Amino acid sequence: MLRIFVAADNFRPYLTSFQGNSFTDYINAVFVDGYTKPREYIVTEWPLVRTQGEFWSLVYDYECAAVVVLCVPPKNSQQFPPFWPEGRHSKKYGPVFTIDHVSHNHYTNIKTWIFRINKK
Repeated sequence: MLRIFVAADNFRPYLTSFQGNSFTDYINAVFVDGYTKPREYIVTEWPLVRTQGEFWSLVYDYECAAVVVLCVPPKNSQQFPPFWPEGRHSKKYGPVFTIDHVSHNHYTNIKTWIFRINKK
C-alpha cells in the first residue's frame, strides 16, 4: 500500500522563488531544530525530475550553505536522477535557476562539490 506523507504547514518551509507557471509555495520538506537553534536545518527527500526546480528554489530562498546527501544512488538510476550538474558544466533547473559547477574534490569516504546558484 502506497502511503503519502505531507509536511504540516507549521513545520514546513514555504517557497518564495516561484518557478515560472508553477505558483506553488509547497515542497515536501520540514524544518528540524539544531542543538542550539530552532529550525536550524531543513530536511527533504531526493528531488524528482519534476521537482528539481523547487529543490533549488528551497536552497536559494533559505540561503542554504550546504546540501548533505546521505546516500549514494546507483549510477544511471531512474529513481534517483542527479539534481546537480555533472562534470564541469552548468545546468538549468526550471525556468528560473541555473546551477554552475565551480569545483569538486573526491576523498576516500566523501565527495564534495561547490556550486553557484544563478537566479534569472
